[in-house]
Amino acid sequence: MKAYARYMTSAADTDTGQPVPAPLGSDASMELGWALDVLGREYRGRLSALMSDLPHGQRGHQVLLALARGDHRSQAALAQYLGIDRTVMTYLLDDLEAADLVVRRADPTDRRRRVVDLTPSGRDHLAERCAEVGRIERALFPGMADAERARLCAQLVAGAHALTGTMPTVEACLRAADGE
Repeated sequence: MKAYARYMTSAADTDTGQPVPAPLGSDASMELGWALDVLGREYRGRLSALMSDLPHGQRGHQVLLALARGDHRSQAALAQYLGIDRTVMTYLLDDLEAADLVVRRADPTDRRRRVVDLTPSGRDHLAERCAEVGRIERALFPGMADAERARLCAQLVAGAHALTGTMPTVEACLRAADGE
């Protein structure tokens, strides 16, 4: 917590007694863009190394995560949710299918629609990688308590969902580990 103290005001939360974040417009909030950029670069760099053997790297990992959530099973829904061009999504799924990580089939209710599912090896791959991603995420915030990091991550995810108009779902890594 000491490393983050300069970004907090002297005011304390009345419930927890913990320092509260500096208000928007303060010096600390002006550094938010810089901090997000530094953390994003470091996170992407570490994930790139981890995902180097996965077809399409981090993008392929995001597809597997979205499939594990179970909310976006059609090619078109996956493309829209992940912000990937539908044509590019086709090639990406071709490569993931060739690696036996996903399987596509016609939707029984609409033959024009392709449904995508994780294969057992796709679930195994995702479960293994999620554990490593967790270690990377912990390493990005040295000295931050697990509860603080979880709260920060939850707030960032909620903000991203608010911006994209999507809804958060059950943690995909937990689903993959449980074999759902």
